Amino acid sequence: MPLSGEQLDQLLRRPSETLNSETKTWFDLRTPHGKAKLVRALFALRNRNGGTFVMGFNDKTLEPDPYGLEVPVQELVTVDTVHGIISTYATQSFEVGVHLHELDGVPYPVLSVPTGVTVPVIVRSDLPNPEKAGKFLIQEGDLYFRTLASNGTPSSSKIKPGDYRDLLDVCFENREADIGRFLRRHLGGGGDALRVLSEEARLTLRARCEQLTARGEAAYVAAAGGAADGPVSPGPDILTMRVAMCLDPMKDDALPTGEFLNAFTSGNPAYTGWPVWLDTRGFRDRQAHPFVKDGSWQALVREAPSGIPDSDFMLLDPRGDFFLRRVMQDDFRANAEARRLLDPGLMLDRVAEVFAVGLAVAKATGWTADAKVGFRFHWSGLADRRLGAWANPFWMVPSSGYSAHDSEAAAFAELSLDTSASALAPFVAAATGPLFAAFGGYTVAPGGVEDAVKQLLARRL
Repeated sequence: MPLSGEQLDQLLRRPSETLNSETKTWFDLRTPHGKAKLVRALFALRNRNGGTFVMGFNDKTLEPDPYGLEVPVQELVTVDTVHGIISTYATQSFEVGVHLHELDGVPYPVLSVPTGVTVPVIVRSDLPNPEKAGKFLIQEGDLYFRTLASNGTPSSSKIKPGDYRDLLDVCFENREADIGRFLRRHLGGGGDALRVLSEEARLTLRARCEQLTARGEAAYVAAAGGAADGPVSPGPDILTMRVAMCLDPMKDDALPTGEFLNAFTSGNPAYTGWPVWLDTRGFRDRQAHPFVKDGSWQALVREAPSGIPDSDFMLLDPRGDFFLRRVMQDDFRANAEARRLLDPGLMLDRVAEVFAVGLAVAKATGWTADAKVGFRFHWSGLADRRLGAWANPFWMVPSSGYSAHDSEAAAFAELSLDTSASALAPFVAAATGPLFAAFGGYTVAPGGVEDAVKQLLARRL
């Protein structure tokens, strides 16, 4: 599960603690205590369907800790060391990506745990505690899981009764994924995967999403105008995506508490280094930290890695309305000509991420499998832009004939919350269809959409 340099950089600059990411201070993998810590962390992430483990940061403050071991970190954390520990203690061996990436001249280990678990990984042999006779750091039969059940915050611990359903869902979804991909690829169409809601529910969700788009845009303008350095806009020509996600039924009495925000951010699977609806509480720019206004959590990112101001804005209404406004990566580059492109593969990744993260955070914040969810996408900055596969050279896009004349495009999709992440390809195709059609009638083959979703879920971007 290789991670790109950009992903590694973002993971170190903004470390986080979620159900799919864990951060720990330095520890010695050569000692029994160090081995036990690694086993608990990696096994828990694997059983939660993969994620990332970052070493060298205080897990409370998320600030870098000084390195105090006598052996160089390059010798402490190696592929052989990590895989040796896994093979010794795992009932089901799995491969882990071992990366060393520098931040301010210091190398930090980032371990990437792959998705695809179909049988839980369990500890297969005891590891005695050398300091306490007859005691064990880990024992045969221990099953570790990333959970909120221990103390309300993400942690790696022995599985609790309330987590077994989540574990079983992960395993069953991975078992179904290959069969589902085969059927969709060879039988074509969406079939029953595109679950049709009643006309009344569909119209209600669509209307709510349209209203939320307007509400979110107005909140963004207010937040940008209220910043200390005054209103700054990316401009109408900047490629921007707006997402309105509405859940039915609504939770009319829900409040924007810290507990809700913790559950929402912890439930984000963080498929990319800069995930949608990202947690900005650890940003050095305090203006980017979330704040409560009009019954919702809001956050505006003004110091973007692109240099483009106001690259991200989010609004999280705990009653069931979530909004995202994001400047797309296509315009993160300084080259003016390059910023006149839209990469279809990259857009598929981002739309698939919206669906996958949306389903995950809805479940994390208490909605049940029978809930319905609507997604409305709105893109602007399309006029005089053409398709170009700048981010992924393997995408074959003709060099001419696929340009946009309209400045905007929009799409709406609805689904049930019990939809498996592995079954998202038809929804991604439906959501991106109007956008791509604006570019001279361009369409993406179903296999291309399926591959994009699969790579996103496996964190192989």
